[in-house]
Amino acid sequence: MDGFLSKQWVKIGCFSAFFALLGCDPQPLPKSSMIGSSPPLYYGGPYQEQPTSQQLNLIRDLGTNGVQVIQVGQTINLIIPSDLLFASDSANFKPVAQPLLQEIAGYIQTYDMSVVQVSAYSDNQGVDVYKRALNSRQARVVADTLNEVGMETRLLYTVGRAGENPLASNERAGGRSINRRIEITFRYHPVRRNFD
Repeated sequence: MDGFLSKQWVKIGCFSAFFALLGCDPQPLPKSSMIGSSPPLYYGGPYQEQPTSQQLNLIRDLGTNGVQVIQVGQTINLIIPSDLLFASDSANFKPVAQPLLQEIAGYIQTYDMSVVQVSAYSDNQGVDVYKRALNSRQARVVADTLNEVGMETRLLYTVGRAGENPLASNERAGGRSINRRIEITFRYHPVRRNFD
């Protein structure tokens, strides 16, 4: 999902136009699951599936821990600030990382999915080759931990992105902190419902 967030507004416009043509009204997640001033986005898939109450509770819990959940159709993107999981300029976990990843694995397991991609991003400070190698190690450590805590998937990809697709300006420390992140992206298979 290259550039998922940097292109989200274009995608939202396309999805909105698509759903308007179909006569559907995509439903946002409740405000209680919103994180800060940047709410999770939800646009229903072909079956207008909504998160279950269990999934909404997990989304709220993840939001409390600083994880943002964005859903467009059947694609879900979890954004975790790298500062939550890793020490500065390191692929070594902080103590809070293991329980948080266990919670994330539990959330992902509530969906029928087959492919999960873990991408690690950084800011634009430093040498790109070094950052890409560090991000590759971070993504691999996250993926290995998700497997260890019981997340079952047939395909799990990892990639180090370095300074690609920044979410904020790298001119200020706050923006660079936002750009240092882990993204876990997966598509799920909707549950088909029988209509009378």
